[in-house]
Order: sequence, then structure tokens, then C-alpha cells
Amino acid sequence: MSQAGVGVIFAGEGNYEEARRRLEESLRLDPAQPEAQSNMCADLVHLGRAGEAAAHCTQGLKMRPEYGMAGEVAGKGKRDCGEPSTRLTQPDSNR
Repeated sequence: MSQAGVGVIFAGEGNYEEARRRLEESLRLDPAQPEAQSNMCADLVHLGRAGEAAAHCTQGLKMRPEYGMAGEVAGKGKRDCGEPSTRLTQPDSNR
């Protein structure tokens, strides 16, 4: 199993710091993983590191724009940092 996959398991258990370490290692080896970028974003939000989270969400969205949830998390991260929220994806026409 990949480091990113192990990171997801740790995040599911609420161990966000270990998840962050595993995802960081996975992204160090191959930063072109939109799923890992998105998961790193979510973990960093849980750890209260919203500014860093927004950067990972942006990277993930550049690689895979259909990750609408990542855009919402990025917006949350920006609000948590006191920055204005911006939607990083196109509005979902199903809403």
C-alpha cells in the first residue's frame, strides 16, 4: 500500500498528524497525485493549518478540476485564515 493510502487510514482513525507525515512523504516522491493533494488539504484543515491546506487544495484542483469538494475545503481554509472565501471550482449545476 502506498504512503498516501496509509495516510488515508490514519486520517480515518483521527490521527491527522501521522496522516500528514505519510501524505507528505508520498507527495515528496510524486507531487502529481491529485487525490493525495486533496487528502493533505483535508488533514491540514483538521490540524488547524488552513493556509497550508489551501495551497494543497489549489494544487489538487489544478490537476483535477472536478474535485469540487477540494474547492470547498480550500474556501474553508481561507476563511479560517481570515482571508475572504473564494470558490475555486465552477458552481455545481445540480445544487
